[in-house]
Amino acid sequence: MQTVLVVISKGGSGKTTIASNLASLFAASHLKTALMDYDPQGSSLHWNQLREQGDSPAIHMVDASHFKVGVTRTFQLRIPHN
Repeated sequence: MQTVLVVISKGGSGKTTIASNLASLFAASHLKTALMDYDPQGSSLHWNQLREQGDSPAIHMVDASHFKVGVTRTFQLRIPHN
């Protein structure tokens, strides 16, 4: 499994755009793709909801900005095996 991390502390620098486009490229290349959105604004999650309305390959989304009480963070951020 390969991991790509896009991190910059400055807001408005294009992290979401870069991460979303990379995820789309990987999914279109028939790679199992997951995208974790740590931004409470949830732009990547919204983008993927709109994207799913077409014929685009699936991207597994993880809302990493909100955590459920009583469930470990590791479990919430897990990537499915399939």
